[in-house]
Amino acid sequence: MIALYLVISFGYSTAKSFDKKPINGALISLGSFLMLTPFETVGTFKLENGDMISQTISNVIPVSALGASGIFVAMFVGILAARFYVFLDDRNFKIKLPKSVPENVSNMFETMIPASLVFVVFLIVRVLCSLTSLGTVQNLIYGIIQRPLVEYWRRILGSSYLCRFKYLCVVTGYSSQCCLCVNCTTCSGNVA
Repeated sequence: MIALYLVISFGYSTAKSFDKKPINGALISLGSFLMLTPFETVGTFKLENGDMISQTISNVIPVSALGASGIFVAMFVGILAARFYVFLDDRNFKIKLPKSVPENVSNMFETMIPASLVFVVFLIVRVLCSLTSLGTVQNLIYGIIQRPLVEYWRRILGSSYLCRFKYLCVVTGYSSQCCLCVNCTTCSGNVA
């Protein structure tokens, strides 16, 4: 659910930084994110006889798209959707109503055209991504950006902690063979 919070806060902050109505940026970003979110998931069920079957479940929002795998998508969509809204608003893509119309009603109509155009752009992105082998924007961003970054930092931090553990083993008198630090230049000079 962190992705929902992120897309709203990024949209709000982006619109506010350009002196536009922040709630409009937040709601347009949220709507754009939901446009990109798949409304189906694959569920695995166990039958009474012990067999497992997988079936596509429609008309649901998968929680995985709103969690860790959706974080980068939420950040990108929050910024891009609000920025596109600001661009369209600056170019006066809006419905002008007479002064006799109450401000709340005119604000709604002024936002309608930019929001619709932003939603159409993100809907086109969703359709284009569905034509690829990955299927969704979440899978595309997760596969291209997020997973490599996570693996990179996992290796660096894991190697760092392993080297520190090996060094601690050597300092406290344990044999260096008890530690599994392979090809480590940091602690290889410290091994007794």
